[in-house]
Amino acid sequence: MQRDGRLPEFQGKKLSDMRVEHLILVLALATGVASCGQGAKGDPGPAGPTGPKGDSGPPGIVGPEGPAGPPGPQGQQGPPSPSVRVIRASCLTSGDCPVGCRENEVLVTAYCGPTRRPATYIGERQASCGVEAATANAPAVAVCVLAPPP
Repeated sequence: MQRDGRLPEFQGKKLSDMRVEHLILVLALATGVASCGQGAKGDPGPAGPTGPKGDSGPPGIVGPEGPAGPPGPQGQQGPPSPSVRVIRASCLTSGDCPVGCRENEVLVTAYCGPTRRPATYIGERQASCGVEAATANAPAVAVCVLAPPP
C-alpha cells in the first residue's frame, strides 16, 4: 500500500488483482496435474508375431557315456595283405654280414645287434651290418614285404 492508502498499480492493474489471478492460475494448474495420474488398466491385447530366433546359448556340461550299440553288419573281405618276412643273420662267422630280400620283395627296415644300431642300406633289397664280425653287430635283422606286381 502506498502512504495515501491506495494499492500500488503494476501495468495498469492493482497489485491485489494480480495476486488473485496468480492464485487462480496456480489452482487450475494443480487441478490439471492431479488429474494426470494413470487410469484403470485395460485388458491385455492379442499376442504379437513371433520374433526372430536368438543366438545359441553356451554348451552344457557333457553327460555320461551311453551304452554301446549293437554290432554292425560284417563287411566285405578286403584284399589279401602283403606277405611280410623277417630275416635274421648271425654275422659272427664271416666278416661281411649282408641281409637281403627276394626279387619280388622290398626291404622295409633293417638293424644290427641287440641295441638296434642302424644298418647300411646297399639297395632296395639289401642291407649290411659292416665288415667286422662282432657281437655288437649280431644279429642282422631285416624286414621284407612282398611288392605288388608292376
